[in-house]
Amino acid sequence: MDYQEENNFPGELAALSILVLMVLVFFSEMIFTSKIPLFRDLGPSTYPMMLSLAQSLERGELPLWEPRLAMGFPLLANFQSGAFYLPNLVYLAFPFSTAIKASFILHTLIAALGAYFLARYWGFLRPIALIGSLLFAFGGFTVSLLNLPTHFQAAVWLPWLLLFGEKQVVSGDRWRLLVLALVATLQFLAGSPEIYAMSMALLLFDSFRMKWEGKTSYRKVFSSLLVVYILVVGLSMVQILPTLELLLEASRYQVPSFQLTTQWSFQPVDLLNLFFLDKEIDVTSFDRFQSFFSDPTPLIMSLYMGVLFPFGLWSWILTEKGTRKAVFLACIGLFLLLSMGSYTPLYRFFYNFFPLVSLTRFPQKFFFLAFVLLIYVTLRGVANLFAQLQHGKSTKLLLGPAALCGVFAVAYLLFRSSSEILLHLSGWLKGSFPDLRSAQQIISGVLLHLERQVALLVGVGTLFFLWQKEKIGKTTLELLIVGIVFADLYSAHRPYQFQTDQSILSRKPPPLEVLKDPSFYRLFFISPQSPIHPFVVLFPKAKSPADYSLFSFPTLHPNTGLFWGIQYLQDMDSLKRASYAEFVITAGKLPASNLYNLLGVLNVKYLVSLQELPPGDIIQIGYFPEYPLWVYRIEGATQRAYVVPTAIYEKEPKKVIDQLANRGFDPSRQVILDESIQLKATKDFIGEAKILTYANTKIGLDVSLNRPGILVLSDSFYPGWKVYVDGVEGKVMRANYFYRGVLLSPGEHQVVFRYRPTSFLYGTIISLSTAGLLLAYFIIRRRRIL
Repeated sequence: MDYQEENNFPGELAALSILVLMVLVFFSEMIFTSKIPLFRDLGPSTYPMMLSLAQSLERGELPLWEPRLAMGFPLLANFQSGAFYLPNLVYLAFPFSTAIKASFILHTLIAALGAYFLARYWGFLRPIALIGSLLFAFGGFTVSLLNLPTHFQAAVWLPWLLLFGEKQVVSGDRWRLLVLALVATLQFLAGSPEIYAMSMALLLFDSFRMKWEGKTSYRKVFSSLLVVYILVVGLSMVQILPTLELLLEASRYQVPSFQLTTQWSFQPVDLLNLFFLDKEIDVTSFDRFQSFFSDPTPLIMSLYMGVLFPFGLWSWILTEKGTRKAVFLACIGLFLLLSMGSYTPLYRFFYNFFPLVSLTRFPQKFFFLAFVLLIYVTLRGVANLFAQLQHGKSTKLLLGPAALCGVFAVAYLLFRSSSEILLHLSGWLKGSFPDLRSAQQIISGVLLHLERQVALLVGVGTLFFLWQKEKIGKTTLELLIVGIVFADLYSAHRPYQFQTDQSILSRKPPPLEVLKDPSFYRLFFISPQSPIHPFVVLFPKAKSPADYSLFSFPTLHPNTGLFWGIQYLQDMDSLKRASYAEFVITAGKLPASNLYNLLGVLNVKYLVSLQELPPGDIIQIGYFPEYPLWVYRIEGATQRAYVVPTAIYEKEPKKVIDQLANRGFDPSRQVILDESIQLKATKDFIGEAKILTYANTKIGLDVSLNRPGILVLSDSFYPGWKVYVDGVEGKVMRANYFYRGVLLSPGEHQVVFRYRPTSFLYGTIISLSTAGLLLAYFIIRRRRIL
């Protein structure tokens, strides 16, 4: 029974074909039906942002500015927009719903193929490389990121980063250095700085491993990685500088508080999920999960690594060398502790003294580091297990999984004979005793998953035992093990796609019937749980968790209305600008009548609310009991562009907002500026502004006025906007704190606003210069070689 393998092209092609087929099977429902993933932020955040990107690409332009979001928003500056991330070209190649599917499938293929090639480069045999590919592509952490697309897009590039990183660090070849830099840049531009930083840390760790194995030197490691870091920064400046500009405008530029940072931390009991499915989909729960032993539902929904994980881990512990084992166990233990956040005092130390930790929201993301190391450990252990059993050596390598199987079997018998023990254990761990419905789900779920794990462990252990006794052949064993690993991960994680029919993106919401002129007016969404900033939204008539996602679209929850041209005041971006943060704080303290007045001044004409609103200068124009949803029109809402004869000077943001909310403020004749301008008030003032063009980065107006006045454009005041009056550049002033204003002389004028951010200009120059220098260097080098 010689466990050898020829390195041949047909064998590789067959393995890759099997891998591609498994990816297609995993997403078969998405491929063969009209369904797309819809969970958490995908509906109100990701899909509207990708729609804006797709529409910009179709027009042949970059998404520099999106006027429909947050009173006007610098979309490209949002790192998560992926404006320069090349795989996002799928949104140009396919219809939007098809592009969503293509993106998920493409990135899973990138993950699976990259992990396979990396494992093969490490010297693992084809079946073990396939197992590694399946663990990375369909493991709990990766699948959990499907509803966090920017993190998902960045994470899938890690195997390619390690593959090209190892090749470059060992060889020192400059072409490989270029490829490594391009892969790292691609991962960086995917939109997740945290995943990128952790990936680069793993690359550094992997480089040290190669140094310890005598394959390279510290000089090569540090020189290569330093050059890569510099090239990534240089090539990405076109994204970095606009993002930094947005950060300077944001209220979260400061380090998040410890409480906010650790909001999603794993509880120690969650680590049981590495070996056992500790939760299941619950169609009646708001969180869509029934967790057996912990609350609340985590950001990373699953840690499960498949039935082969305990076999590989145990084998690795028994067969790995002492020093290497100690280093890996220390690193894995550290990363697991970091992922527990507030549940371990160690995290407070790292939060205080390590910027990467303090700037990373949600400690569960650090499990990415442990996840990758655990996959490597599993593959090493499985390879050693094959090698040891092949030569008929001690079966002690199977004792660990056998013991785990015994523990699961004893737990199954105990909980089956006395469900009260299980419920008391669950209640103690969760901090509250489950109600009757939850108790029934916990009992049935735990028993079912214990049965499942016992069956899987017995099945895999039996296969290894039969192979050792030469009762089955090598090929049979390989096919069965790979098949079991895929079936295990498929059954465990396929439901985590949370798919719904794509028609939700095109079905016209009922409230649109009563919104007569939404083009140049904004909409404001009110939720009883968070009326000013709808961070928490509960729909009283939602009958299932899916309804909460589905109801977001017909009720025009921000920013779902982008699909039908709705424009919003509320800023749902994670990096909220300071002006909007001040609005949320101040507006939240206003009585209803003053709030209506403030919103009207800010160009909001329509209110959609999940509760009936107090009376004021609003008129109910629609009611939709199926949600329920009330729609109101604000009387006297200001137009998108208008001219006023009087300017009030005030720089304090809170005082400006208070004045705007005051019913004595007349927006048709007054504007509040952050600089002093003297205008002579006259009763016979006549001014008119007519919008001629309203594009993302250019707004053209015809303005006429008989006295000096201020043109007010109800779009966000933001660095990079310039104004040209009759072809001559003028000065953009901050009007009513949120918007733009321009001082005009009497007469008729052509006014053009253009968005030309210097951050984007300088970033483009640096990125193109970096690319040009790289190209010139390699052309000259090639000529010298020739």
